[in-house]
Amino acid sequence: MKAVLKLSDELQLLRGEFSPFARRGGYLEPETVQQLRQRLRLLSKLANAMEMELAYFRLMENGRLGREAIEQLSTESLVEMVKDPEGKIIRPDFGRK
Repeated sequence: MKAVLKLSDELQLLRGEFSPFARRGGYLEPETVQQLRQRLRLLSKLANAMEMELAYFRLMENGRLGREAIEQLSTESLVEMVKDPEGKIIRPDFGRK
């Protein structure tokens, strides 16, 4: 079974691969640079997908909270419209005669 790609794990692996160069310097072969560029491109796509998913869930949550607030406010408004301080029944008039 193939392990699930995690952005943090892959970035940590890249960091480890660059550690020897940070300590002693060195030169990367063009093939190695091309491989690193491909990995970074894939990691960038993964990060973008994760950001889009997070944004989607945040929008869903905001929408849910907004619907709840609107429902509560509309219910309160309707209750206030129906109440009559003198106990009279209020019937809506929709223009019929």
